[in-house]
Amino acid sequence: MVWGINSINNAQITGALDNYRSITAQEVSSSQELKSLQQLIDLPIDQKGKVGVIRDVDSLAKEEDYFKKAKIGDILIIYPNMTIIYDPVNKNVVDIATIKLLK
Repeated sequence: MVWGINSINNAQITGALDNYRSITAQEVSSSQELKSLQQLIDLPIDQKGKVGVIRDVDSLAKEEDYFKKAKIGDILIIYPNMTIIYDPVNKNVVDIATIKLLK
C-alpha cells in the first residue's frame, strides 16, 4: 500500500529512531541491510536520503497511521519523495509512502 503522509515533523521522526544518518547511493551499496532492500526495489541512485532504525513505534504510529505496521528494529529509509519501512529480519518491505520529510 502507498500512503501520502501529510503532517509529521522531523523531530518526531528523529526522536523515534536509532542510528539516524544521511545516506548516499554508495552507502546503500555498502550496507548489508540496505543492499538486501535494493534487491527488492529500486532505490533512488541520484538522491541522498536518511536512514534509521525504529525504536519507538508508538510515538510514530500516534502521529501517522502509516507507521502502525512498523515494529522495533525495522529500518526507516527516507528520500525526498518517499519513505520505506523495511524489515531486515524477514527481508521484506513493510510499506512505502509518498512523503516529503526532507527539506
